[in-house]
Amino acid sequence: MTDFQHRKGQRTIRIVDDTGKPIPQQKIEIRQKKHQFLFGCGAFVIADGIFNVDAFKKDFFDQRTKLWLDLFNYGTVPFYWGNFEPEEGKPYTDRLKILAEYLKSKDVTMKGHPLCWHTVCADWLMKYDNPTILEKELGRIQREVSDFKGLIDMWDVINEVVIMPRFDKYDNAITRICNEYGQVGLVKKVFDEARKYNPKATLLINDFNTSPAYEHLISDCLDAGVEFSAIGIQSHQHQGY
Repeated sequence: MTDFQHRKGQRTIRIVDDTGKPIPQQKIEIRQKKHQFLFGCGAFVIADGIFNVDAFKKDFFDQRTKLWLDLFNYGTVPFYWGNFEPEEGKPYTDRLKILAEYLKSKDVTMKGHPLCWHTVCADWLMKYDNPTILEKELGRIQREVSDFKGLIDMWDVINEVVIMPRFDKYDNAITRICNEYGQVGLVKKVFDEARKYNPKATLLINDFNTSPAYEHLISDCLDAGVEFSAIGIQSHQHQGY
């Protein structure tokens, strides 16, 4: 028989009545309600149910939310800068707080994704020079990590750094500052900023590129003193595996 001691244990359950007297020969049903292992997916579908104003679809969203919560205890909350703050100085903080507070009330652990990424970046950053772009990126990290502290204490701090300086599908502010300050330099700056405003947070670097380039980047970052809590790996299955 396979040994499952690493994830199984023994407990004695005593069934009693309202006075504390044991009830013999009682049939019971036990259902696990939570566990330590984080199992989840994007919490976008929950956001649809909260923010969608189409009453015709309310029952659909309510049912989907119920099914999601029945299965998952972990969800990724979207912080894509271009969508989160399409107009400078007007982030959708209040909207995402509604989502985060709702999920927190359901005992769901959340991860914010991502704080720094060259894709879905805010277009209005392009009018600034590189030092100002970096300043605003660090300011965004301070704002989001501080505003959601206690609700979201896990973050993909920076995403897809391997390709970031070579990304050429379109010009963007984050690729500009990655080239200006270097991959390791930018990673260290954003991690230091996130750690400063939530020292106990779980902070990840994340990438789809699992080649030796990612391994070398991580090694160089560790040598530079970057404090990773965990290493993230994602898959772009919609583009082929």
